[in-house]
Amino acid sequence: MGLSGCSAPSAQPDPTAVVRTYLDAIAEGDAATATSMDPASVASDADADAEALRTDAVLQGAVERITDVEVDADARTDGSNDDARRVTFTYELAGQRVSSSLAVRWDQEKGDWSLTESVAGRLFVQASASAIDAEVIGYSVPGATVTVSDPPRLFQWAYPAVYEVTPDVDANLLSNPDAGTQTATVSPTEDTKVDVAVTSLPTPTS
Repeated sequence: MGLSGCSAPSAQPDPTAVVRTYLDAIAEGDAATATSMDPASVASDADADAEALRTDAVLQGAVERITDVEVDADARTDGSNDDARRVTFTYELAGQRVSSSLAVRWDQEKGDWSLTESVAGRLFVQASASAIDAEVIGYSVPGATVTVSDPPRLFQWAYPAVYEVTPDVDANLLSNPDAGTQTATVSPTEDTKVDVAVTSLPTPTS
């Protein structure tokens, strides 16, 4: 009688595919798909709001989204664990070629790779009367209005894109009346600050 050997586990699919799907969704303005793939660490960030700007309306209302996405075909092992990989990629945004990477991990339950990092960056908008006098302010972008909570959330997560930011501040307080609306390029590698110069802070100090 023949003996049946233990079958070898099926080969894991290409770990770069999940990164390609994710970045393509962002390039197409499909924030709903991208947010469904983002790790829980984004939503649990106590300093930042993960909901206001990661929407289809905001991403599709951006001045410019990422284009010409290229994902490295060879994902390298992230550390000593073969179930953790790092996938490098590049894209075009605001006339610059941006290079970055994302970590993915094999999800045994799903039988597929999952992102453990997000490509979203944090946007920060403030009014400043001097180098030391500044405060968080609300603002709007096409598709959303961000209000200041109490205590204020310092940042809002947003997908890489160029956004038109209009601060919620009295035009009479602006140091330059023509500088009320600015463009901001959100990057996954660093926080993006929009600084609005004012003659005095919107909220008087006691």
